[in-house]
Amino acid sequence: MSNDNNKNKFLFCRVCWKVALATFIAIILAEAIILIPSYHNYSRDWQNNRQGQVLSAAKGIFSSLDQKDLTQFVALEECLDKLLESQIILGWGVSPAGNSEQSHYSGSKPDSQLDNKVRTKQTLLNGKPVLDFLWLSSQSRTPFNIYFRLSLDGLNEALSDFLWRIGGLVAIISLFATVVTMLVLNWHVLNPILRLRNNLQRAGNEVETPQAFTIESTRHDELGDVISAFNDMLIRTGENVQTIRANEKELQSARDNLEVRVQERTDALREEILERQEVEKRLRRNERNLYKIANYDELTSLPNRLLGLDRLRYALEHSKRSNVSGALMFIDLDNFKEINDTMGHGMGDELLMQTAQRLSSALRKQDSVTYLDFDDTVGHEVPERNEDIVARIGGDEFMVILPQIRQEDDAAVVAARLSEACARPFCLNNHEVFVTASIGISIFPRDGLEPQELMMCADTALYLVKDIGRNGYRFFSAEMNSKLVERMEVESQLRYALDNQELEVVYQPVVDVETQQLVAVEALLRWENEQLGKITPDRFIPIAEGTGLIIPIGEWVLEQACSAAMKLDKLGYPIRAAVNVSTRQFRGAHFIESVSKALEKSGLPADRLELEITESLLVDEQSEPVEIINLLRERGVRFSIDDFGTGYSALSYLRRFAVNTLKIDRSFVSGVIESEQDASLTRTIIAMAKNLGLEIIAEGVEDKQHHEFLKLHDCDFAQGYYFGKPMSLAEFLETLHIPKVI
Repeated sequence: MSNDNNKNKFLFCRVCWKVALATFIAIILAEAIILIPSYHNYSRDWQNNRQGQVLSAAKGIFSSLDQKDLTQFVALEECLDKLLESQIILGWGVSPAGNSEQSHYSGSKPDSQLDNKVRTKQTLLNGKPVLDFLWLSSQSRTPFNIYFRLSLDGLNEALSDFLWRIGGLVAIISLFATVVTMLVLNWHVLNPILRLRNNLQRAGNEVETPQAFTIESTRHDELGDVISAFNDMLIRTGENVQTIRANEKELQSARDNLEVRVQERTDALREEILERQEVEKRLRRNERNLYKIANYDELTSLPNRLLGLDRLRYALEHSKRSNVSGALMFIDLDNFKEINDTMGHGMGDELLMQTAQRLSSALRKQDSVTYLDFDDTVGHEVPERNEDIVARIGGDEFMVILPQIRQEDDAAVVAARLSEACARPFCLNNHEVFVTASIGISIFPRDGLEPQELMMCADTALYLVKDIGRNGYRFFSAEMNSKLVERMEVESQLRYALDNQELEVVYQPVVDVETQQLVAVEALLRWENEQLGKITPDRFIPIAEGTGLIIPIGEWVLEQACSAAMKLDKLGYPIRAAVNVSTRQFRGAHFIESVSKALEKSGLPADRLELEITESLLVDEQSEPVEIINLLRERGVRFSIDDFGTGYSALSYLRRFAVNTLKIDRSFVSGVIESEQDASLTRTIIAMAKNLGLEIIAEGVEDKQHHEFLKLHDCDFAQGYYFGKPMSLAEFLETLHIPKVI
């Protein structure tokens, strides 16, 4: 390689230039790090020199004063003012040692905050640097601290000259070091690397014998190690070339075999993909089924409580965003439990399915039940627009959501349509069954914007509908809420009424109309609570029936009535005891045990116990109560139908069940004098009972005219305030000593 070629390679060597540039920068940085403190020291020394010049001048002036003048402020002021004539001192200040408040200044005021700890301070005055420093009294041989403000003009020029001198020196040193470094790199690094590169290029072009391009080298440094490693690589490469040539045929054969296996594997993967796609389809179908099971009622296919709550939340969000009103309805089937118990659970399920269909059909097409539309790609239900939704939330309870209504009357129209749909007769097992619906309605956002709050409001309205006779609808109001709270309080206290001995059984006499002789007593329940006072039966009896408390309370009333009748028997009054029995007590065989236990405990004969039942208990011949009535009749217990004429009043019931007595409701008896219609109905009931061989008891006999009417039309027995009001057993025993029962 010629010298010119080497120079050319040297000038265009990227490695050399990178190393040289790095060396140049490193040297500059190192020298800068060293010289920066020198720069600061130079500035500080310059300022100290100027400060020393001022102090020397001040000492020279003070030396002309004697010791006495040095203590006089006026003498010091004349001396210090002379210093202002120079361009170095811009201002001065004097303060007695230890008292900076009596300071005096002249010229530009120096900083008076300087003290023993901070004696100098550099600042700017009109954009120019100045230096404030403190000359302590101990140094000036005066009783004063003297402040000076010095001009720093010339400092920047001095620093600039210093930087030029130092910078030039740094540049010369760095350039010299860089040139030396590049010459060393060219001789000891670049030339061997270029030879190594040229041989490497030539060996790369010669595939068969690359080992022929090894380099002879006697170097014993790192480059020598690289050249030796390069030679070893060329030798091994040449040996491997022959091995590679020998293995090419084997590799080609293996490649052919691999292609065959790849094709076979591809076919297998294609079949696996098809199977996986089929599995995914089945999984999507299963996911849809699971979603339907989790969110829809299995019996009616309506949304269940979970999905109903989700749709209610969606409707509430829509109400917030769009500022519209909506409605929530709770629907409960009246007397569903009786039908479920009497006709069986299968017929109860059939009734629920028919009810669901009617509710869905009663809503307009555009606001009908949620559509079961699914997206096959995701397997989830696609939400429809703001449709009305009916959901089954449990048992015989349904929920209807109207996400958007114009006015409250819109919800009333829908409720009326739903009520009318449920009122039509249902056909169950070839029997026509009549079921009505009670509906409670809450309006959002008026009654709340939380799902639980709205559901509670609708449920409260539903309770009111049931309390006032069922088969209707009501909107929630604050007054309803207070009634619900009152009902809950009554229910809470009623649970402890029996244990706290708050309940009392009173007795009202039943007399023979003809002779006015005592023939029976009717046991009536009364309750007086310490907090609530006296609670009428029409308030607490329905709650007791709804909660099941009527069962233990009913057992206690039976025992009390039988015990009272037995006491009267021992006193010479062998009369019957009549006890009102709730429909709830007939559910299960425990009622037969309760009656047997009361008779056995008191010793009262079975034919002296008369159980008063309502007509609603006799709705269906398959009912469980029918079997219980027949079993008790076989044991001798008597039965009477209470409030006859106000319920179903069908003669088929009287033929079907072997009852002993009919009781005419007080609403008919109280009007026999004023109303010919009531008088006619009463006469008809008496005549019918006579024809059927039944005894007849008239309730609500309040005066002599009522008594005379019943006596004229051959009524058997009567009870009412004319013969005696309900009274405790002790009061009743006292009345027995009066010759005529009144």
